[in-house]
Amino acid sequence: MLFGHTGRKALLHVKGTMLKQLFFQPREGVSKVASVCELCGKGPHFGMSLSHSHRRNKRRWNPNIQSVHALVNGSKKRINVCTSCIRSGKVTKAA
Repeated sequence: MLFGHTGRKALLHVKGTMLKQLFFQPREGVSKVASVCELCGKGPHFGMSLSHSHRRNKRRWNPNIQSVHALVNGSKKRINVCTSCIRSGKVTKAA
C-alpha cells in the first residue's frame, strides 16, 4: 500500500510525482516571486470561503505586491513592496 492507495491509483500517484520531479524543476537563475512585502513583511493570510449553503473551501488572501524601482542605499534596485508601503511613503521611487 502506497500513500493509502492500492493498485492502479498508487501507480498513477507514483508516476505523477515522477513527472512533477522531471518537468517542474525550477530553472537556475529564475526566482519565484513570493507574495511577501520586502519592507513590512506582509504576507498572505489563510482562511475559508463560505458559500450560501455554508460549504467551506480553503483560500488565501494575497497582499497587493508591486515590483518597483526604488532607491536603496543610494543605488537603484527593484524590490517587491505592498501598495500600503508605497502609499505611506516608505519607498522612495527611483526616477
